[in-house]
Amino acid sequence: MSENKDIKHTSYNIMKSAVDGKINPSIEEINKINSFFLVRYVSNDPASIYIANALNCNSNIPISAQYLFIKYSTLDRVAFISYPKKEDKIPNKVLKIICNHFKVNEQIAQEYIKIMGEEKTEEIIKKYEHLK
Repeated sequence: MSENKDIKHTSYNIMKSAVDGKINPSIEEINKINSFFLVRYVSNDPASIYIANALNCNSNIPISAQYLFIKYSTLDRVAFISYPKKEDKIPNKVLKIICNHFKVNEQIAQEYIKIMGEEKTEEIIKKYEHLK
């Protein structure tokens, strides 16, 4: 594998290289990445979740060994792992209204909002507009 000069060696690119092999980072660069984020990144693909589980069970392994374990365990099984997208944050006013309407805590209210969908949530919010 030849090193590609066009790819910047950021922590994220080094984590990706454990799977896609586009760059060959040095041991010093590998040692700069965080084990938690590396394992979390690898756990985003069903084909490599078993690797993340093995690394979580053996957290005392040095990061360079974890990187190499991932690199040689995923050969040609994982082409690309997408970065998880950030979830939309529910406005605090909406969350409070749903909490009061259903008499639940904020965590349960967030689940209710996801299940109900936008239309039903708007319907409930309109019931409480006069309280503003």
